[in-house]
Amino acid sequence: PEIREWNSLSSNRIYAGQRLRLYPPGNTRMHTVKQGQTLSGIARRYGVSVFKLRRWNGLTTSMIYPGQELVIQKNNN
Repeated sequence: PEIREWNSLSSNRIYAGQRLRLYPPGNTRMHTVKQGQTLSGIARRYGVSVFKLRRWNGLTTSMIYPGQELVIQKNNN
């Protein structure tokens, strides 16, 4: 039920390609990767570990691409 609230959904139905918030509003921010940025540089910028960035974003490697959006959790869990 929380995911429904966070995404203002009236039912449990979701659709392919739909973007969903998986954390409470206010606990996350988005970072859009710019040309030349690395995962380790982004981690340093936000004071988090590369491991956490990868986990929060479902990344299996440290490869990122310009234009890609990354979730940054504010409470660093």
